[in-house]
Amino acid sequence: MDLSAVRRVEAITRNLEPPPPPTFTTMTDVDIFCGTYNVNGKREKALALSWWLMQGWTTSAPHLFVITLQEMIDLSAANVVKETIADTRSKQAAEDWAAELRRAFGYVAAARPGCFDGATPQLIAEEHMVGIALFVFAWDETVLSSVEDLCSARIPTGAVGGRLGNKGACAVRFRLRASTLCFVGAHLSAHRGDVAGRNADYAAVVGKDCFSRFAPWRGDVDVDKAEMTTSDGPPNPCRCDFGVLDHDVVVFAGDLNYRVDASIADREVQFLVRGDLPKLVALDQLNVERSAGRTFAHGFEEAPLTFLPTYKYATGTTQYDYEVADADGATNKKTRCPAWCDRVLWRAEPTGPRPADGAFAESVAARTYDRADDRLKVSDHRAVFALLTARLRDVDADARDAAGRDAAAAARGEAPRAPRADEQRSGFEVLTRPASLSAPPPASLAPATRRTSLSAPALPSPAPARHAGVDLDPPLLWLRAGVDAVSTITNRSPETVALALARAPPWARLALPPSLAPGASATLKAHAALDAAAKLALAEHGGLLAATATVSVDGAATHLLPVVVSATPNWPAAHPAADAPPRAPPQRASSVLAIPGMK
Repeated sequence: MDLSAVRRVEAITRNLEPPPPPTFTTMTDVDIFCGTYNVNGKREKALALSWWLMQGWTTSAPHLFVITLQEMIDLSAANVVKETIADTRSKQAAEDWAAELRRAFGYVAAARPGCFDGATPQLIAEEHMVGIALFVFAWDETVLSSVEDLCSARIPTGAVGGRLGNKGACAVRFRLRASTLCFVGAHLSAHRGDVAGRNADYAAVVGKDCFSRFAPWRGDVDVDKAEMTTSDGPPNPCRCDFGVLDHDVVVFAGDLNYRVDASIADREVQFLVRGDLPKLVALDQLNVERSAGRTFAHGFEEAPLTFLPTYKYATGTTQYDYEVADADGATNKKTRCPAWCDRVLWRAEPTGPRPADGAFAESVAARTYDRADDRLKVSDHRAVFALLTARLRDVDADARDAAGRDAAAAARGEAPRAPRADEQRSGFEVLTRPASLSAPPPASLAPATRRTSLSAPALPSPAPARHAGVDLDPPLLWLRAGVDAVSTITNRSPETVALALARAPPWARLALPPSLAPGASATLKAHAALDAAAKLALAEHGGLLAATATVSVDGAATHLLPVVVSATPNWPAAHPAADAPPRAPPQRASSVLAIPGMK
């Protein structure tokens, strides 16, 4: 092969390489202690709890402590009905347990000086439902300052058609840095033969839209929530309500109540507990059901079971109840077969925009998975914990905004430029901050490297308009895979201005206040509400729709606001082969605009 051919091959290879990762996104490790304990209506003392909370680590404490409890109160029929309605005893029990955990952290700090770096763990989230409770503690200042969009939910699956909270789950979700996390504390159906009931409980918990994106709008503008959802066609990824699985990282823990295969005799199980634990693990119902794809089939993982079954113990002892019954000769006593009822599973499935190479996808690794110290024995269960390390994204917002400005300029066919010095001091300022947007379109989206697959004209490049000293500099609102775009609008003119939106595309819900006082700021929010027709158009036009809305100021000055929605969460490759022949652009609808470098 001659030298020119070699160079040509090298050039093609370089063009086929993916774009370099964005420099404003980094990955950060966050350690999470996740524990579950069915307390059987009893109360552990703070000192015993501290032994549990210190397991799995030595010097520096995990950044988050997530504790879920089951059976905080007696689950008699009367209590379940009363607490589902009144929420009195369970609320008090949750408060008492939170206080006990705080005292336990005091013992931890005394036993391991410096583990919290002089701070005190704070309860940042709590939810309870009848006998279930979920607590999230954090102590690290960088974590505390990064927690946003926190909310919780109750998901009953118990008696009366799933209306009572004797079974079900509590969930807490929030954004940490640029990643979303959801923690679930569950108590599923009991009894050895009710595998189908447990599977159904799990499906009900993950299938319910228990959280809402509508809440952060806070009534700033009058938006009809019903208009932001659709029931026809496939599920809308931009729906207002969302569930447990719509998060980058999910940790699902609790008394899941899966037992050993019901076909195995009790005596054989009792022998395998002491004689062949790996064989018993293979007979665990949760392992069997997961392998068959009948439950936890959404990418959930669990560390290997290397510890003894956590149920059922004689209360206050380290012996299983069948061992105590045999010793007392009380053969007619009702006993339970040992089982791994108490479990911790996790799922890392990035849900928001990511670079195509997956370099910035969240992940979870288990460092330790074990039972709690045997000194916690007031219950017939043993507590379980998992020490997890979650790899989360951290985004430099300033660099992201600068990249967004460059992308908007490239979309208008303009050269990237630095912001003018007076843009921060005067005029009508609009800064685009897409929520969770971790990567802008690649830097190669310059007009010279443009490869257009759409026949419509490029995004307009209007000259900045002026009104009473108000400068307008249009951004690009980019909606991707259900991620809302948010713009901060500041009136830096000396008078109140009236604002109005016009020509908004039917697939985008834009919210803007009717007026803005001098020096005041407000938020323009864009939400992609795709109906069946919009989804069809999105599929027909290569997964990309774009339009231009108009913002008028006092009915005179106009600001052209490009709005783009993309169907894919990944940034497409922008490096075609050097020798690839140009393709004839297909005919497209006028509502679809050409974005340089986008397929």
